[in-house]
Amino acid sequence: MQRIRSLFFLSRPLNISFLLLAQVLCSYYILGLGWSPQIITVFFCTIFITAAGYIINDYFDVKADAINKPLKVYIGRSISRRYAL
Repeated sequence: MQRIRSLFFLSRPLNISFLLLAQVLCSYYILGLGWSPQIITVFFCTIFITAAGYIINDYFDVKADAINKPLKVYIGRSISRRYAL
């Protein structure tokens, strides 16, 4: 359970929620596309790619993050480096 919780916070859920909000507002109000299975698939794909990018970034920046934000380092403490990848 701790691993899942740590992976959730490692993927920066607040940033991802802003990304989703921007996509929904842009597609629905600006482009007028409405809701279709293709649009929802694009939403999920960009969310998962962004979350993976955040995890990979934290994987390679463990030393710098340990100095700059020591309370927010999850890799190496609650998640192994291997599990993060």
